[in-house]
Parts: sequence; C-alpha cells; structure tokens
Amino acid sequence: MKEADYAFAVARVRSNEVRMLSQQDIDGLLAAGDCGRCAARLSDKGWESAGAAADDSTMLRRQSERTWELIDEIAPDSSEFDFLRIPNDFHNLKVALKARLQQCEWKHLCMYPATVSLADIEKAVSEKQFDLLPENMRDDAARAYEALISWADGQLCEVILDRAALEDAIESAAKQKDSDIPLRLTELDAFAANVRIAVRSARMGKSRKAVDTALARCASIDADKLADAAAMGEAAVLEYLSERDRDAGEALSRGLTAFERLCRQCRAAILDEHKYDPLGIAPLIAYILNREEETRKVRIILAGLRNGVEPDRIRSML
Repeated sequence: MKEADYAFAVARVRSNEVRMLSQQDIDGLLAAGDCGRCAARLSDKGWESAGAAADDSTMLRRQSERTWELIDEIAPDSSEFDFLRIPNDFHNLKVALKARLQQCEWKHLCMYPATVSLADIEKAVSEKQFDLLPENMRDDAARAYEALISWADGQLCEVILDRAALEDAIESAAKQKDSDIPLRLTELDAFAANVRIAVRSARMGKSRKAVDTALARCASIDADKLADAAAMGEAAVLEYLSERDRDAGEALSRGLTAFERLCRQCRAAILDEHKYDPLGIAPLIAYILNREEETRKVRIILAGLRNGVEPDRIRSML
C-alpha cells in the first residue's frame, strides 16, 4: 500500500523529467561560446534567473530549490529523503563553526535543503548549546567545536564532520525498509569518499591514526584495512582496492578523476535499474539525483566558458 501511495508522485516526476536537459541540450550549452548565450539557452529551457549570467550561484541554487519544492509537495513522507539532506546539515554546521572563529557572515555559504534550521545551528554554535541539534549531531558538533575553537585545528573539524555526515546518512538510509536504493547510494558515497581520503592521505604521508580518524565506517569497504594501506603509501591503497574491486582498482590506476567518474557511473546504474518503476520511492530519488547531476554539469560548463576553456576540455570534465 505504501508503494501505491507514491503513484501520484511518480506520475508528477515523470512529467517533469521530460523537461530536463538532454545530451543535445548539453552539447548546445558547450557550443554557446560564452556565459551570456549559455544562460539564454538555459532560460529557454525554463531555468529561472538564467539571464543573470554573472550570478550563476543564484540560478543553480534556484534549480535545487525547485526540485525539493516539488518533492516536498508530492511525496507522501518527505522525511524519507532525509538521507540526502543530512550531509547539508553537517556542511552548514561546519560553515557556522568556521564563521564563528573568523567572525564573518556565513549563511550565504550554506547548502539546501537541510533537516536542521540555520537558526538552531547558529544558536547551538554561538551559545555552545549542542543539545539544540538533533541527537545524531550533538557529540560530533561538540568535538568539532573544540577542535576549531580551542585548538584552532580546522582540518580536524572538517574530518570530524565529514565522517559524521557519511555515517549518519548511511544510518538514515538503513531505516528505509521499502527500498534498498537509499542504502546502496549512501554506501557508494562512503566508498568513494573513503578511497579519496586514503589516496590523498597516502600522498601527504599522514599517519595511520590520522587516516583512521577520517574514514567513515561502512559496509562497502573495510576502513581498517584501507587505513593500513594508506599508511604504507599510495601503491598499497591501489593494491588493496584492486583486490577488493577490480573495476575500481583499474579506474584508480588512471587517477582519481577516472575513479570518481566510475563512481558516478555506478550511481547512474543503480538509478537506471528503477528507471521505469511505476510505484515506490526509487523514481523520486532518481529524479532528485539526476537533477543534481544536471546542475553539476551546468556549473562545470559555465565555469569553463567563463575561463575560456575549450569545449572539448569542458566535455572531458563532465
């Protein structure tokens, strides 16, 4: 019965999917030549504020807001998508903490949608009342606060909150009993993030303890073995990953960019499995993430055009 509750929502999503950018549209943006013409083409496709070519961030944020406004309107239970919002909560907390240290404005740097209001985050940070935050954030918020305010260790603050964001998203996704898609997606995110951390830590010669602190605990990869490998060097990370997942190891051997592209392809493959589902939560998740991917590509194209990058080079970054 719960899947049937999504019948109307899936129908609404299907009607909106036809207005998303096609590959032909993407090619047209690449061929636009400059940001002004690119913005005009986006405006023709219904993107709001696309005429303000100098303010890409407003245009891109508005697209995200429109996506979530639709989901909040049509989903039987919007909280079932919290696993996608939780990383934004931790990002916003991180921004608020750093702004307190530097005594500067911060709300314009926040990400949406989120499950925790900026007012609650602001009060929690300014008054050190972390019990105002959801239970899953309190301990990590206090640790990050001490790392940043007491020890002026911005890197440790980021490590604490980035790891917590991944682990809490996984925990939230695991509560979704009607579909395994949320958990598969969050596990993939943790897998990708952990490998990136291990490679970069190995390049910087970080200690095993430092690597272990940064790695999220998840089912998709053994964080202890990955930390061991990172402490021995980048070659050991590649060897361990190749033993565990040949495709991922082969991609990483070509560089982090190739590895991240493979992870995006894996995400797309998970979503494609449910491309034509008439019921359930999966089509809505696919719509949200496909819209995010669409926005990511537009952001890269606009940045490339603004900086005079050749279209073929921009295309390689998509």
